[in-house]
Amino acid sequence: MTRRTVFRKDNADQGQARKSKFKAVEDKTVWFSRPWHLLTESSGMGDPTGATAEKGDIFIEAIVEKLAEFLKELSDAEMDDNFPD
Repeated sequence: MTRRTVFRKDNADQGQARKSKFKAVEDKTVWFSRPWHLLTESSGMGDPTGATAEKGDIFIEAIVEKLAEFLKELSDAEMDDNFPD
């Protein structure tokens, strides 16, 4: 069972990233992580207007399973000079 929060579609925007002042970032020649509050106007990426509670449940179920598999693999890994690679 997932905990659902209220999502108001009337407050949603298109989730566009702000344009970078660097041409190389805009044309995807380079990429670097940007602080989230500087990346978007609304702190969201992508258009959420197609979201439903059912889609959220499906996503959560899938990601929890994958994350659990990874964490198990990580915990079983030998901590050598190349860890975690």
